Amino acid sequence: MTPTEIAQKIWAKMRATENANGDYTRAHWSFTATEHRDDFIATVTAAMADGVITAEEMHTLWKSQAEGKGWTYGKTRNFNRKVSPAIKPFAELPEREKLAFNTALAETKTIESSLDKATLDSIRLAK
Repeated sequence: MTPTEIAQKIWAKMRATENANGDYTRAHWSFTATEHRDDFIATVTAAMADGVITAEEMHTLWKSQAEGKGWTYGKTRNFNRKVSPAIKPFAELPEREKLAFNTALAETKTIESSLDKATLDSIRLAK
């Protein structure tokens, strides 16, 4: 499984969780801009390479990368304007945003546990 395939699976799981909670702002992977997909792949790859173990760590990693790409806080997620309600400390996130990061982490761990050592090593080296 490639980092792109892993990221796509996690994206889909997060999208389903958000949709179930009334948030329909995350587009299907195939309708998401390449830049946003690449950023998400980088976050997932870094999380796996760094051995991220909590949703707060995953959020901190994502937030740092997002801010470096020009994302700012906004009440509603808008990929075109690069605003997100998740651009704030993890403790201040609304429960639905915390749930999205917990979902991403759980899915990452599930996928990691199914990969062989060579694949994990290649992901860690790709960082």
